[in-house]
Amino acid sequence: MALPASLNLKPDDDEVSRVENRLRQLLSTYKPQDVRGALDALHSWPYLSRLNIVPPVPSGLIKELANKVFMRRNPELISAINIISELTEASPSLITHEVRRDLLSALEHLLSEVELPDLIGIDAASDQTQVFSLEERPDAFVTIAKLAAAMRTLYPSEGSKVPEVLEVWQQKAEKSKLPEVRAVYKSIFLESKRRTLGDDGAGEVTLLPMLCVTYT
Repeated sequence: MALPASLNLKPDDDEVSRVENRLRQLLSTYKPQDVRGALDALHSWPYLSRLNIVPPVPSGLIKELANKVFMRRNPELISAINIISELTEASPSLITHEVRRDLLSALEHLLSEVELPDLIGIDAASDQTQVFSLEERPDAFVTIAKLAAAMRTLYPSEGSKVPEVLEVWQQKAEKSKLPEVRAVYKSIFLESKRRTLGDDGAGEVTLLPMLCVTYT
C-alpha cells in the first residue's frame, strides 16, 4: 500500500479516510520502520497537495503527529519532532490553534530532556528515566531547537505576544555549547525575518518532495 501516493488514484473521502486511519495506526506502533514510513508519508503529503496531486492533509493527522511529540512517545521521537518542525516552518497553515498549544506544552516538557550532564559522576540509572539517552541528547537538542525556532516564526509581527517557553528556548539555543544548536536556531530565525520582510513574497516554503513509502 503506497502512502499517500494512492490518493491520486482514488481521491475520494473514503480513500482519504482509509489512508488517514492507516497512518494513525503506523504512527502509534512500536515498530520503528512503520513509524518511519508514516513520517515519510506525512512529510510528503503537504508537498503533493500543493501540486494538486492529492487532497489536503487531514487536520487530524497533524494533530496525531503533534500528540506523539506532546506525549514524548518513542520510537522515532526525534524524527517526529523534525517532521513537525519542518511542517511548521514550511506550511504554517497546517498548525491549528490546538496543535500549536500541544507543541508549546511539549516544548515545556522537553526543556529538561536535553540537558547535557558533566562527564564525571553520571548516574546511569537516572539516565534511564530520560526520554533521550545520553548519546541521543545532542541530536535531540538540535532537533527540538529547530522546532522552537519554527514555532517562533508563527509570531512574526512586533505586536505578537510570544509565549514564554519560546523565549526560554531562544535563550537556551543561543547560549548552547553546541554550535549546531546555535546554527539551526539562527538559520530558521533569520530566514523567517527575511520572508516577513517580503524578500521573496512567499507565504509558505516549498518542501522538497520525498518518495512515498510502499507497504504490503
